[in-house]
Amino acid sequence: MSQNVLGLLKENRDEILKAEIGALLFNLGKTHYGFWEKKIGRPFSNDDHKFNDYKFEDYKDYYDKDYFKIDIEKIEEEKQYSQSILNFFESEIKIKDLNNNPINQLTFKILDIMKVDGSNNDFIKKIFFRGCENINSGIDKGSPPNTQQLTFAWISNAFGSFKEEVKQENLDDMRRNFFRDFANTFHKSDNFSRPNYIEIRNKVLENINSWYSYLLSDSRYPINDVTLWDQAFMVASMFKSVLAAIIIDYAINQNSGDKLIDRYLKDVQNIKWCILGIQYDKRALIEKSSKCAYIQSYQEIIENIDNKVKNLIEIEYVLGNEIYRDETGIYFLVPENIKGDKFLIEPELYNLNLEFKNLEDEIYKIFVEELESETFPTIVVTKESRGLLQLANLLSYAKENFCLL
Repeated sequence: MSQNVLGLLKENRDEILKAEIGALLFNLGKTHYGFWEKKIGRPFSNDDHKFNDYKFEDYKDYYDKDYFKIDIEKIEEEKQYSQSILNFFESEIKIKDLNNNPINQLTFKILDIMKVDGSNNDFIKKIFFRGCENINSGIDKGSPPNTQQLTFAWISNAFGSFKEEVKQENLDDMRRNFFRDFANTFHKSDNFSRPNYIEIRNKVLENINSWYSYLLSDSRYPINDVTLWDQAFMVASMFKSVLAAIIIDYAINQNSGDKLIDRYLKDVQNIKWCILGIQYDKRALIEKSSKCAYIQSYQEIIENIDNKVKNLIEIEYVLGNEIYRDETGIYFLVPENIKGDKFLIEPELYNLNLEFKNLEDEIYKIFVEELESETFPTIVVTKESRGLLQLANLLSYAKENFCLL
């Protein structure tokens, strides 16, 4: 059965990565000058906007009013690729079961995800928008009144103090640069005819991380400490794990009439996530070094281990994304049904579900190859929840969980 679960996830890898790409780009409207002009008037000291003919009521207008299509067609360098790029975003995602049949309600376009609740797809409106975006906004932002609008666009630190001003050149100009780079990614790798979704996903992540980190997610104080990257990455990670959870459920309970997708659609409050921790004592490894060269060597090995585990979780089996790493290990947001039997009574920590025994073996193999069995990780899962507070529990018990030989 383990092969069925992991095999079905791999079979649907491209479809989940396509969904992740769409989820990462759902709030592109917040990179448009017109959106911020609507929110806080003239948000920059030296206005030089070139898209003031676009009228925004909401960031979703970017897709609902076809500003997205107009943007792509306006870029001179992209004219020969513009239709191919639009075709990519219009392409369908079809997630399939063990019999290679499309799962009911899991067929939609990449662009449907980007339109969020403006989409005609019921699954996207309920699961992506209400079940992922709304819950993430509640965790990150809370609900400050609309009267607390910023007078200009600036990002605060976690304490509410000024960190940096949002620069106008990071809006429309950067979005055009993003589309140019997106076109080049397709052109250089022949991604128009044979898309490499791993490459496309990684390129989109790389580009928006360095771009969205300098933009705001909201125009109200004091939640202007949340960047557009914080919002987009977390929502995409949540949605990715939800899709993986539904696939896992179909693999394990293929003949059951009580499907996870039906419970999610009935009430989005049923959607939950776990945190997977790959815990090992990185500091203890480095402290064993007797020479400076050994310290560097261990640091490189540790980075290699974390990145290989990351690739296994994020790409190979598309279970979720890394949300944190430090000297205690590396941590991922993952589906709720990855959880197995109890690991510790208090706090509630769990082993991996037995269906993921092969995944566990692959993680151990990475440590054998990189450290020659010098240490092994403790692989542990939190109880399911709708927030990230379980991460604190996992971190607080890291030292007890270390398995250094």
